[in-house]
Amino acid sequence: MIRLSSNQVPEVIAIAESISDSGARKEGRTEGRKMAHVGKYADELIATAKKIATPGRGILAADESTGTIGKRLASINVENVEFNRRALRELLFTAPGAMQYISGVILFEETLYQKTADGKPFVDVLKEADVVPGIKVDTGVAALAGTKGETTTQGHDGLGARCAKYYQAGARFAKWRANWQAAVEVADRGKLQHLGSCLMLTW
Repeated sequence: MIRLSSNQVPEVIAIAESISDSGARKEGRTEGRKMAHVGKYADELIATAKKIATPGRGILAADESTGTIGKRLASINVENVEFNRRALRELLFTAPGAMQYISGVILFEETLYQKTADGKPFVDVLKEADVVPGIKVDTGVAALAGTKGETTTQGHDGLGARCAKYYQAGARFAKWRANWQAAVEVADRGKLQHLGSCLMLTW
C-alpha cells in the first residue's frame, strides 16, 4: 500500500487549481478552450486529491493483471478464474476495519465492474467506506526495440474513450505506469526520452 501524507500533494492540487484559472484567462484561444474543457473537472480533481491525501490513510494497489493475480492465487493452490479473483478482491474490500486506513483503491478493469457475492458493486462498497475508487489505465508493457530488455507502456490508443467509460463506472483517479530498469550503469538515454514522450501523450 502507498501511504501519503497531506504535504505530498499540494503540487497536484495547485496544478488542478491553475487548470481552471488558466482556462478562464485564455478563453477564446485554442489553449484556453482545452484548459476550460479540463477545468470543468477541476473542483472534483482538487477534492479527490485532498481525500486521497488524508493523513493516516494510503492508497491500496489492487490492480494486478489477470496474470499477476494468478500467481498469488497459485501460491495458495487456487485456480485463476473470475470467480476466485472476485472473491479475493471482495475479501480485501470488506475486511473488518481495513478501509479506515485506506483513502483510495487502484482497481483493474475487471474489478471495476465486479460485485460482492451479495450483488453490491465494488465501487459502491468503496464509496460507502469513504474510499475513492481509481483505475489502472495502461494495458501492460511490451519489449522496446533497440534496448537491452527495456519495455514500453501500452494503452495510448483509445485512452480517452476508456477513461470516459471508467469515469461513468465510478473511477475518480487513474494510474499510468512507466518504468525502466534501474541498472548499475547509466540509464539508456533513448529509453528515458521515449518514456517522457509517452507520458506527455497521457496528459
